[in-house]
Amino acid sequence: MSEPNATVGIVGYGEVGRAFASRLHEGGHDVVVLNRTPDDLRARLGADDPRVAASFVDLAAESDLVLSCVWPQTAAPVAENLATGLAETTYVDLNSIGPETTRMIDRTVTDAGGTFLKGAIMDSVAVNGADAPVSLAGPDVEAYATVLSDAGLSIRPFGTDVERPAALKMCRSMVTKGIMALFVETLLTAQRYELAEDVLESVDDSFDGTTPAAFARYFLVDMASNAARRRNELREVLATARDARVDAPMTEHTLAVHEEAADRPLDVETYTDMLAALESVFVPDATTTE
Repeated sequence: MSEPNATVGIVGYGEVGRAFASRLHEGGHDVVVLNRTPDDLRARLGADDPRVAASFVDLAAESDLVLSCVWPQTAAPVAENLATGLAETTYVDLNSIGPETTRMIDRTVTDAGGTFLKGAIMDSVAVNGADAPVSLAGPDVEAYATVLSDAGLSIRPFGTDVERPAALKMCRSMVTKGIMALFVETLLTAQRYELAEDVLESVDDSFDGTTPAAFARYFLVDMASNAARRRNELREVLATARDARVDAPMTEHTLAVHEEAADRPLDVETYTDMLAALESVFVPDATTTE
């Protein structure tokens, strides 16, 4: 993969695959692509677009490096379909999958004689295109990061443990996707009172000048002294949602966190102190070490 004309196979030619294929082609690499409907893909690609592989195995066999850019539920089956062509090929999974699925694909690739790396795309490709940052981990990660960076991708070496970028992506998604669920139950409640836009404007005002991370670091510590008061407020919040006939599981769990924090003496200085205090409740099998 060190030669500028190395062949890169991209499985999945959606938003991510198209962005990376274009950038890698501009960076001097031969690019071959495939998706679940190769005949349709051939019909709509022009002369200046990447060529379409004949099959999964053919794509793997003729590529020096393969990027998997598919939906999470097809990530493992795609690796299995490619496996017989992966001997001495480097396989980079760029899908939104967790550590367990990452381990499965790692075994599939390495058992086939290939090299496995895990990449986590850490921002929106729709917004940033191929400039979206990728945290990459695996064997010889620094070398691969250099090659992909030289080809125009935004690569952050993230060590040799392929499970770490997978977990990083999933934890980030807990916030970015979870906040959508919180907004749904909040705005459904607000709409019952004809207050949706007022609530959104108030949220903007509350977060003006701060970031979600700064908010978390501050309020987890602040919870130690204010959990009891906020517990009572959250009971009223939950009653308001129920009065509006809105199911509010995110608010129910928020109340549960404050109930636990209010019912125990806490002496915390950092957000990690608060997490340690709550770990035994929300991670029942956690092993605490000194």
